[in-house]
Amino acid sequence: MSEARSEALDAAVETLASRLPEREELLLCLEFDGTLAVPGETPDEATVRPEMRAAVAELHSRPSVTVAVTSGRPLDDVRTRVDLPGVTYAGNHGLELRTEGVRNVHPVAETYRPDVDHVCEELRDDFADEANVAVEHRGQTLAVHHRRVPDSRVPAVWKAVARAVGEFASGTLAVREGAGEVEVRPAVAWDRGSVVSSLLDERAACLPVFVGDARTDEAGFRAVERDGVGVRVGDAEERATAATEFVRDADEATALVEWLCRTGVERLGAPGPTTQRGPAAGATGDRSTKSD
Repeated sequence: MSEARSEALDAAVETLASRLPEREELLLCLEFDGTLAVPGETPDEATVRPEMRAAVAELHSRPSVTVAVTSGRPLDDVRTRVDLPGVTYAGNHGLELRTEGVRNVHPVAETYRPDVDHVCEELRDDFADEANVAVEHRGQTLAVHHRRVPDSRVPAVWKAVARAVGEFASGTLAVREGAGEVEVRPAVAWDRGSVVSSLLDERAACLPVFVGDARTDEAGFRAVERDGVGVRVGDAEERATAATEFVRDADEATALVEWLCRTGVERLGAPGPTTQRGPAAGATGDRSTKSD
């Protein structure tokens, strides 16, 4: 964990402590990479800390809490890595959703699947001789990973992806920037914010909280901007954001979730003044966990 808590983490806890008594339930949405999981050198090396998994499992066991995990990864991939049955999972930026044990795929995105298959084959041929470029088929989307490519070569990767999409899937697929990758997604008006909004439609009593670090998480922040709390993981000065609160890194995201687990959830619907500065009441110390 981080050696010293940041003022941003203290401020985020203070805001949540003041907002939780307003509602009877909590909808906690966590981005996988960089928030729920600590990133590695490659996407396959991302890991969920035991203390984070324990806190999320405990929150999920509370009847007053709904936990949703969002990711650009395929649904089955993120489910396997988190390994918490019953949690809501949104894979491929929300195009795949599993809630209450039922999997749904965006119907328009499903019809564009053959175009994803075709473009993936073309790009694998294009980059067959480049060991540092990996083309990943994610089912409803695909990603071209270029983390290990020299900076001078990245524009050529983008150009090759744009050419393939323009030639074989113009109007059905779109090219998007990812973290160390170029993403190709169905050209549909659906994102992480859409998932949050759909979950809120059935949970009017919830305080929605969205925690994430990526540019694609901005849709989630906007979805909770009016009635909830958006918490961005990273430097508050790095870029413009719809999030209103910040934590420094994945370590502090873990501390925030632990605070919610031990102290914050008890404030749901609580009467009277509840605001407390800092996460000291619950972000540290021994922790008992329930099985999911």
